[in-house]
Amino acid sequence: MGWILNLWCALAFISSAAALSVTRDAAVVVPGFLEGAAEFVGVAEALRRRGIAATVAPIHRWHWIPCLGGRSVRPILARIDHACAYATTAEELDVVAPFPDYSAADLVSDFVNNPGGVLKAGGSADPDEFPYVEPRGSFGAFNGRERRRGCSIVGHSAAGWISRIYLSEEKYGGHSHRGLARGVRRLVTLGSPHAASDGVAFANVAWARRQPSPVKALAVAGAGFRGDDSGSFTRDSYEFCGLSKAEAATADGDGVTPLSSALDFEGAERLTLAGTTIHAAKLPSFLSPELAESDAQWYGDEARIDEWARFLVD
Repeated sequence: MGWILNLWCALAFISSAAALSVTRDAAVVVPGFLEGAAEFVGVAEALRRRGIAATVAPIHRWHWIPCLGGRSVRPILARIDHACAYATTAEELDVVAPFPDYSAADLVSDFVNNPGGVLKAGGSADPDEFPYVEPRGSFGAFNGRERRRGCSIVGHSAAGWISRIYLSEEKYGGHSHRGLARGVRRLVTLGSPHAASDGVAFANVAWARRQPSPVKALAVAGAGFRGDDSGSFTRDSYEFCGLSKAEAATADGDGVTPLSSALDFEGAERLTLAGTTIHAAKLPSFLSPELAESDAQWYGDEARIDEWARFLVD
């Protein structure tokens, strides 16, 4: 019978680790572009060890597919809203917010109907002209519930400026997502490209830039990867973020987002992390051998979290 008792104790431990009773504001961690919740569980767990009840937005890598090519980020906004509704109303919080039902047919529908981008799906690449598209999937499970607490959003990479759209009172794609009404009180962006740049891919960023943050915000930047020392991928990434070739060659940043872009967030406090900080953990070598071979810490490593997590509780 001893093994039964041991098994029961193990299951009880796993259950208590997965769900956390919350008495103060929570934090919703939103994975960056083409990243998923699995890659950010460690960040949420690190925040929990610091007394911050964190949950990761229910995003898989393939949920980004309808947004490729500069199209509407409405599919990701729906998942941020779902996570914020969960974080502010649930009695206990799991490390990852519950995933809505979302089928392969839903993905195909979103891919076909999501407006904007280089092909001007829906008739325009301008977010102000995007037609309203009803979200596919079982979103709204936590709507109408009594709010128990407020929350903060921690958005990595593109999720930072997408969260700015979520917090806007203006209509985006025919709909105001009104994150303020969900009780969002703070926003932290980690290596997010906030600066204006040419091209359809940045039309959504330009939309997000139109107003300062309506909540207390912190723009976090990483440094240590100079354009002319870190390979062609880094130089090209810095150019993509709005720098000229000459500027990209001498710019510092996290290997993907230059300092100037990561900190270009009107109304936000600004923090450049100490030491060398890389944009993401385990960047693939086919993108950049130089970055893949680096042993630099990223925004989600313990020492880096210590620097920016204080903003969530101060």
